[in-house]
Amino acid sequence: VQTFKDCTVSLSVANTPLIHQVIPVIDHLTTKLANAADDESGATSLIVRHGSANGVEVLNKYYSKTDESVMYRVAMVLHPKYKLEYFRAKKWKKKWIKQAEAIVREIWKRDYLP
Repeated sequence: VQTFKDCTVSLSVANTPLIHQVIPVIDHLTTKLANAADDESGATSLIVRHGSANGVEVLNKYYSKTDESVMYRVAMVLHPKYKLEYFRAKKWKKKWIKQAEAIVREIWKRDYLP
């Protein structure tokens, strides 16, 4: 619950959540829920594990929607904190990283190159 509260607060602080925050927040929540779902130590109850697994499925559903707009990847690549390093650190497939870079380069050439 604290993880969801922390994410909600971080998105609410600026009054306007920004598009570059979407992928990192979904990644963070997915990691926390997946860890809870996979916890076989007995520290996490079975009901919480099942709920966490369902939460991962829901997050994956919405995460896949970020592919419907190039702007999520563009915002990440252009953000000074993230750039392509975020994707590398999260071990995205090289093909996906190259695609994100190609999208940004194409938009730059099409819309900004003098």
